[in-house]
Amino acid sequence: MAEPVIASVAVESPIPQLDRLFDYLVPEQLQELIAPGVRVMVPFGRSGKLLAGFVVSISNSTAFDSKLNAIDTVVSSVQVLPPSLYQLARAVADRQAGILYEVLRLAVPKRSVRVEQSWQQRELSTSKPLQLDLQFDGRLSEYGGVQTVLAEPRAKLVQATFNSVTSSHLMPAWVAHFVAAAVEQVAQNKSAILVVPDFRDQDALLTALTDLGLSELVAIFASSQTPSVRYAAYLQALGPNPTIVVGSRSAAYAPLPNLGLIAIWDDGDQSLQEPVAPYVHTREVCLIRQQQSGCNLLLSAHVRTPEVQRLVEMRYV
Repeated sequence: MAEPVIASVAVESPIPQLDRLFDYLVPEQLQELIAPGVRVMVPFGRSGKLLAGFVVSISNSTAFDSKLNAIDTVVSSVQVLPPSLYQLARAVADRQAGILYEVLRLAVPKRSVRVEQSWQQRELSTSKPLQLDLQFDGRLSEYGGVQTVLAEPRAKLVQATFNSVTSSHLMPAWVAHFVAAAVEQVAQNKSAILVVPDFRDQDALLTALTDLGLSELVAIFASSQTPSVRYAAYLQALGPNPTIVVGSRSAAYAPLPNLGLIAIWDDGDQSLQEPVAPYVHTREVCLIRQQQSGCNLLLSAHVRTPEVQRLVEMRYV
């Protein structure tokens, strides 16, 4: 007799008592579809009411000493909550004395069937490392490690060579640093997250990336997006190709599989403070993610905030 397949599921519920994993038996007909991160519907309680949830892990044993309920439905085979994102969401919830559901509703967009089917039909190809050279006055030799770069009020004339074509573009100094740091990661077949407070800063970054011919690498995570557009960007970030995520608070949760850099512009801006539970600041989300993933972290602003100064004094940056 084959061993049973047990899935640990995080149910979507705002009730604090349900903020833990529940084990479910995986029926034989669903076993090929089950994987960590997929959406499922599971029966819950005596009534057997169906609740939505995410599979977190799969095993062949359980500590539950009674009969297990079985998963009812696999909503989608797309692994929208990869293990690294679950670990981040769990850590953020624990730090804020909140619950996982509060973080996941910020991190994972609502499903759009049409968008998901279109994404699945496209062939996910592996791109070649990017050959792009950016040079400008004051550029760092590298953007590795955890460091702070103070912005300059002057604009920078950036000289870019892409596909043997050289052009010059004028852009704010902090934008030049962010673009250069992101391109450095993409050239290594890694992805980058560029977090900004509002649409003006986002537009500045997008304009620079478009001028350099990099718009196809960009996934936009903006608060003004419709649910379907945001879900499309989220799925793009799930793919294997190097991606430059540009956006506001939600960008910190982009499910990039090979993250090389997180950069935050103006962390003192109140727009980066989440106004709803768990009330976390994006800087704290990024610090947790940097610790978990080992990626580079770039903090850039007009001046150091007290929080960043504390990080300096404790020799973290």
